[in-house]
Amino acid sequence: MKQLPNIEKQRFEQLLTKAIDGELEAAEQVDFDAFISRYPECRQEWQEHQKVKEATKMLKFKQPSGEVWDNYWINIYNRIERGVAWIAISAGAIILLTYALYHLIEVLFGFMSNPTVPFFIKLAVILVVGGVAILFISVIREKLFLQKKDIYKEVKR
Repeated sequence: MKQLPNIEKQRFEQLLTKAIDGELEAAEQVDFDAFISRYPECRQEWQEHQKVKEATKMLKFKQPSGEVWDNYWINIYNRIERGVAWIAISAGAIILLTYALYHLIEVLFGFMSNPTVPFFIKLAVILVVGGVAILFISVIREKLFLQKKDIYKEVKR
C-alpha cells in the first residue's frame, strides 16, 4: 500500500475540489484517475465526498408558512420603528437638556452674552454642555434597556 507524499496530497486536494464540482479538464481527469487507482486513501476520500454530494442534493429547504413570514416582517418593521423612535426621543431630549443647561449657565454667570469672552471659549462651553447632555441621555437610555434585559435582577447582592 503506497503512502501519498505531501506534495502529491496537495495536488490531489486541488483536483478533488474540481472533481466534486465537475470542473476537471481532460489532462486533470487523467491525473485524478491515476490518484484514485494508485492510492486507496484517495479513492476512499473521493467516495466519501461523492456520498456527501449525493446526500446534499436530496436535501430540500422547508418553506416557512405565510404566518411565519408575516410575523417576520412585522418584527422587522417594529424594530425599525422603535429604533427611529428612540433616536427621535434621544435627539429631542439632548436638545432640550442642552438648551436648559445653556440658559442655566447664562443666568448664573452671564458668561455667554459677555462680548469680551472669545468665541472659541463660548463654543467650547456649548460643546461641553452638549456633550454632558448626550452622555446623560445615553446613560439613562442604557439603564432603561438593561433594566429589561438584566438576567441578574433577581439576585440579591
